[in-house]
Amino acid sequence: MADLLLDPQAVSTEERRHLAECAECERELAELRQTMEMMDEWVAPEVNPFFDAKLLARLRAEQQGQPAGFLERLKARWMYGSNFRMQPLMAGALATILVLSGGAYADLAWQHAHQFQESATVRDLQSLDGNEQVFQQLDTVDQTVDQQDQDSGASSSSPTND
Repeated sequence: MADLLLDPQAVSTEERRHLAECAECERELAELRQTMEMMDEWVAPEVNPFFDAKLLARLRAEQQGQPAGFLERLKARWMYGSNFRMQPLMAGALATILVLSGGAYADLAWQHAHQFQESATVRDLQSLDGNEQVFQQLDTVDQTVDQQDQDSGASSSSPTND
């Protein structure tokens, strides 16, 4: 549509044919032409030569005036600024948060990637460590072996009846 107003030669014949057949598009084009004619007739108002000076004076007055409440003062500080700039502080806090969260994520990813597989020996030792009945049986076997060793030592050192 804009091409029909600004550069009518660039519009294809197919589009022109459609415009001639479509009443809605023709009406819209007529409204656009009317709007453009009104814009051509419009004259911008003259700017007051003291506009900039008045605006700067009002800005200075707003900066120097004390706002009523805490929120108004905070808003004024953010809007008009002060000698104390919060941007470096905020940037440092954001960088710290990013580093800490990135480190935590990397640590979790490393732990997930390097989960150690327990070997069968470790699992057996852990199951034995928790099973007192096995230890009691091993102690009994150990005592039995010691008793047999003592008995066999006593029989070999004792005089025989042979």
